[in-house]
Amino acid sequence: MVRRSRLAVTSAIVAILLALAVARGAQAQTLPRLVVMSFTMRADTRTPHVGQSFHLEIAGRLKEQLSGVDFVVLPNLAGLEPLGDERRAIATSAGTNFSESLTVVANRAGPIHLGGAYFDAIDARDGKAKRYYSNDLTLNAIGGAQTANDAAPLRAFLMKLVAALLIVFLVGAVLFQKKKQPARVPMVAPPVEPRIEVPPIENPLACALERLKRERDRPAVMTLRYELWKEAGARGGETLSDLVSRNGVAGTMVASLQRIERAAFIRDSRLEEAIDDAVAAVEKQLE
Repeated sequence: MVRRSRLAVTSAIVAILLALAVARGAQAQTLPRLVVMSFTMRADTRTPHVGQSFHLEIAGRLKEQLSGVDFVVLPNLAGLEPLGDERRAIATSAGTNFSESLTVVANRAGPIHLGGAYFDAIDARDGKAKRYYSNDLTLNAIGGAQTANDAAPLRAFLMKLVAALLIVFLVGAVLFQKKKQPARVPMVAPPVEPRIEVPPIENPLACALERLKRERDRPAVMTLRYELWKEAGARGGETLSDLVSRNGVAGTMVASLQRIERAAFIRDSRLEEAIDDAVAAVEKQLE
C-alpha cells in the first residue's frame, strides 16, 4: 500500500511537471522573435507641475519589420494620472521604429519613481526567451500654484526683519552721534517703526478660477481641478465617487467637482461648453 501511494504521488508530480513544460513551450511559441536594438523611456520634463499635463515617451528600435507593436507593458504610474496615449510603429528597410506617447498629470508633489516598461520576446540571435526592460525614471513634481502662497509668510518675515534691522541701525547712529558731540547734537525724536504692508494671501481656488476664465485651455482646467480636490479634502487613491459620497462635502462643491471632471476629460470639440459649465458651478460655490 505504501509503495502504491508513493508511486501515485510520483506519477502526479511528473504529470504536473510535464504540463508546466508543455505550457511554457506553448507560451514561448507565441512570443515574437526579435532583435532588439534599443528600448528607452523619457519624459519631456523632469520637474512637472501638479495639475499640468506633460508627456512620457516609450520608444525602441527592432531589426525586424513589423506592422504594429502592441506587446509593450507600461510601467506602474503611481503618482501620475493618465489622460491618453498614442502608439506609432514605422517599418523601414532597417527594421521598425516604435513609440508610445502617454499624456499624464502629476496628482501630488514630491519625487515620483517610475520603473521601466518591458516586453517578452525570443531573442532571434540565440533562440532564448527574454524580458527586455527600458530605463527607470525619477521625476520631482512641483506643487504648482500652492508654492507662491507657501512663500508669502517667508516674505512677510523677511520684510519685518529688514525693518527691525533698519531701526536698530538708526538708533545706534543717533546714540553714537550724541556720545561723540553731546553739546551740539539736537534733540532727536525716537524713530517711528515703519508700517509694513503685508500682501494678502490670495485664495488658490479663486486664482485657479480666474486663470481658467482667462486662458480657457486644458492645463488651466487641470489646475482648477487640483484646487477643487484639495479644497474638498481628497485623500490619496480616492476616486471622484469616493469624494462626493463622503459626509461634509457640500452640494455646491459636488456640482463643481462633477463639472470640472467633465471638462478635464471631454474631447476637444466640446471643451468650450464644458469650461462654461465648470466656471458657472465654481462661481456659484464661491458666492
